[in-house]
Amino acid sequence: MSKIAMLSVVILLLFSVPVSAVGLGYTVVEDELFVTGYLTFLDGTYQTSASHWGNNPSGTYFGVSGGSVGIGTSNPIAKLDVTDNTGLESIVQVTGVSANGTRLNLSNTGSSGSWSMITSGTANGGGKLLIQDNNIGGGTVRAAIDTDGYFGIGTANPSSPLTVVAPLPLFPGPLNPVSISGNPGAPGPNSYVNVVINNDYGSSNRKAAISFQSAGTNTWSFGTDMVGNGDQNFYIFDNQAGNARLFIDSSGNVGIGTVVSPAAKLDVNGDIKAQNLPAVKSVQTYRKVNCPYVGTTPQDLDTLTVNAPSGGSLELTATLQGSAVDGATLYYYLWETTNTPAVELVSGFLNGGSTSGVITLHWVLATSAGSRAFKTSVVASSGTSSVCYATSTLTAHFFSAGL
Repeated sequence: MSKIAMLSVVILLLFSVPVSAVGLGYTVVEDELFVTGYLTFLDGTYQTSASHWGNNPSGTYFGVSGGSVGIGTSNPIAKLDVTDNTGLESIVQVTGVSANGTRLNLSNTGSSGSWSMITSGTANGGGKLLIQDNNIGGGTVRAAIDTDGYFGIGTANPSSPLTVVAPLPLFPGPLNPVSISGNPGAPGPNSYVNVVINNDYGSSNRKAAISFQSAGTNTWSFGTDMVGNGDQNFYIFDNQAGNARLFIDSSGNVGIGTVVSPAAKLDVNGDIKAQNLPAVKSVQTYRKVNCPYVGTTPQDLDTLTVNAPSGGSLELTATLQGSAVDGATLYYYLWETTNTPAVELVSGFLNGGSTSGVITLHWVLATSAGSRAFKTSVVASSGTSSVCYATSTLTAHFFSAGL
């Protein structure tokens, strides 16, 4: 009887009679199946004592060397080495039908670490690729890619192209779910770590923003092109109030307090409080007056009350632009009227003539916190009175004591 026939008989016996070992061509059997010589299988592969597996008719090689198995190679360099030289895209295919998905487990007994790559089934999301950490409880998903291409870190259910969910910290403290670092090299204008948010729709819509949420509700956001019409602006938006709290337009004008069309370099809708900066208060009038002559009661022009918030100094500036119809000289006065009688601080004059002239008066005085009152007035040099046309301005700058 040939060895192949004998093997067939033995296989039949193995399935019908309990045996512990079978020998072919050998009388001392140490293994379940021990063959002296070689075996030829129906597909053309064979096994000998020198070369474990050889080429089958299609040229695929199965090799065992030093306890490693090679598929497509006779010299496996790992416990399982799969090599394909046919140009096929699929080299290894793992298929399963479990509702919990099909998984590939990776473990290291030295570190007791265990991870799985899972293609999810109907019971856990259907069609997702999950990376699971098996070292915590029954397994924790650390990353996921769903069928829309959304990528999640720390979640199996990403809700955007990139969703990051940080785990709860073991101890109270700052939570840093995203960290971006880099070494830009030597110092210089082009050496920096850069994060880019790009709206590539085109010039008609440049809107891009970063939003902050609390329990899923937007609270604040900042970005560019607030209304999405291509404007080159920057804003900080209060989502709860529905207003921009800071707005910078394309010319560099800054609006504060819902001002989205600032008309000056700084346009504030509301009060301003500053430390060590001048606080300004001003009044301006234009009038036609009958200026009394010198030696009589002057004609008052402007009045101004200043509330100093603390000790410091007040710088007063009074400007008169005007003329007298009859060419009289105009005398211009700056007074403090906080107490009675009023105190003259400084005066000046405009030479006679019908051509309008300008005179400016300056005065600086120390002040404590509280209210101070000032005024300007004018008289003419003519014997009775003169018709005067006057534009007058009175301005006070407050400087705190620390400046």
